Amino acid sequence: MKYEAAIETLDQMAYVAKKVIVADFYPPKTLKGKIGIEIDEFVSGHYSQFCEYKKNGYFPHLASLTKLRVVSTQETSIDRICIWELESDIFS
Repeated sequence: MKYEAAIETLDQMAYVAKKVIVADFYPPKTLKGKIGIEIDEFVSGHYSQFCEYKKNGYFPHLASLTKLRVVSTQETSIDRICIWELESDIFS
């Protein structure tokens, strides 16, 4: 998803839900994870968007541009995937 569309989608979620759960990338910890995400994004045709996303700081940065705030994160057993719990500032 393009950055602008992701921000717009998250902002729309902020107006209809107090809490939002998102599973998304975060920086991989292993070489296997780093290579895996690079290959996956290249093959899927999203590589340039992924590079921008990575350069900007992954999901925490994206969330900071919305009406949602990160209240907790949960790493998964899959290197590079994290669960983000967000709350809407609109309902505060």
